[in-house]
Amino acid sequence: MLRPPILGATTAEAAEATAWLADALRVIGVTGRVTTIAEGIVSAFPAEWARTADGIVVCRDEGSTRNPTGRAALTPAAQATVSNLLAGTPRT
Repeated sequence: MLRPPILGATTAEAAEATAWLADALRVIGVTGRVTTIAEGIVSAFPAEWARTADGIVVCRDEGSTRNPTGRAALTPAAQATVSNLLAGTPRT
């Protein structure tokens, strides 16, 4: 899963992530206890994020494809593309 940085590690980030994710779930048609579902996802997948010297946002979770030192790491070019797309940064 390509977790966006909105799924952060702090309480404040988790609250924002829950609201953001609940809205996204509604957009794709999820109904019912959407906030509860979003809370479960956010709490099950906390993440710690960092920015490289090149400005690429990476995840420090061992299993993340966005961890450049992880076993399942994306290529550096793919890391940059994903980071830029999720940040809304134009590709160069």
